Amino acid sequence: TQKPEIIINPETPTTEVEVIISYASNIVNKYYKVVTEEGLDTGWLEYEGPLTITENNTVIYAKGENSIELMSEVASKKVVNIDEIAPEITVTGDLKTSKQQVTLKVSATDNLMMSMLMWAPGEQEKSYFKQNGTTMKNPGTFTVSENGKYTIYAIDQAGNESIQHFAFLKRIN
Repeated sequence: TQKPEIIINPETPTTEVEVIISYASNIVNKYYKVVTEEGLDTGWLEYEGPLTITENNTVIYAKGENSIELMSEVASKKVVNIDEIAPEITVTGDLKTSKQQVTLKVSATDNLMMSMLMWAPGEQEKSYFKQNGTTMKNPGTFTVSENGKYTIYAIDQAGNESIQHFAFLKRIN
């Protein structure tokens, strides 16, 4: 009996994958199990449809049984494209000395690949940047001249997000 095929979608860096198991047409009982990197084992379960996996280095096993109770070989596939690490934002510039304005250098680094770097006035949440904010180059600069709080936002290709807040107070003459 032919062993099942385990399909992981997407195969690019992401925060979760969908696992689909394809069995030969003569298979009547479909089974799978999931073993995490820490060794947590679900045991064999009946496969009823796609699985969602959110932890890297998780191994999916699959086997099937035909109508005369012959088991297929066991197929296995390791999930290795889950990115759980958010980008790291670095802001450099003199925010301590009283000035009329300051130019800040901003950069974001990630273990895989950055997608976008943005800034906005005010103390914003991550969700704010879905439709708002000013996109900047990475690394990039922007000049702050108004008193208040500001937010820097970074997102990597897998969708992991980071924000950093800071305040600016200019000198009053």
